[in-house]
Amino acid sequence: MEKIPLSVAIITKNEEENIRACLQSISFVGQIVVVDSGSNDATLSIAAEFGCEIYSEQWRGFGLQKQSAIDKCRHPWILVLDADERIPPGAADIIRKIVTDSNVKESGFSFPRKNYFQGRWIKHAGWWPDRIVRLFRKEKGRMSTAIVHESVEDRDLIRRRQTRKPRVYQSEPQIVSDKNLRKQQFEDSIDNASVVCNHFLLLCIHLELRIPR
Repeated sequence: MEKIPLSVAIITKNEEENIRACLQSISFVGQIVVVDSGSNDATLSIAAEFGCEIYSEQWRGFGLQKQSAIDKCRHPWILVLDADERIPPGAADIIRKIVTDSNVKESGFSFPRKNYFQGRWIKHAGWWPDRIVRLFRKEKGRMSTAIVHESVEDRDLIRRRQTRKPRVYQSEPQIVSDKNLRKQQFEDSIDNASVVCNHFLLLCIHLELRIPR
């Protein structure tokens, strides 16, 4: 399979149960950067199987850790993924078209995210559409420095066009995630018990890619 000029940035700690499926789903990308914060399971050996560029760094919070991974990426387009996320074939096809199309002028793309809890889609309380930027040009975006609830920041990264209806790909591309974050990633940096408990929720997240005309 021909690789495209896209770098994927992933942070890990003890993700042996998740990372293999994640890496299998992004076999079409030119570079995968993994920044690990002390895994003592098979995470790093699995990443090595897939030819990932692996770095071991002390945990500094989600924002700084992900930015460290982004800084090590060499391609102009960046896709930020969590180790428990997957890129289905439909989403991969669209991402491939974006990255290889010289006519694409946008700096980044946001995803309306579907959050599932115990098999049910959470549509209220701010959980939908829950837009999130994951694919962007490296020169235009960077992660916030937030310890948790980090996001891509740039004042002109995403410009929502209110006067035109966005084009929706009928294949309904998704990024699928099974959230089961581990407490050790929060222990050294989060004192708020409610925040920690919130991140133990088991979620299944679907991201539908929409591209402006």
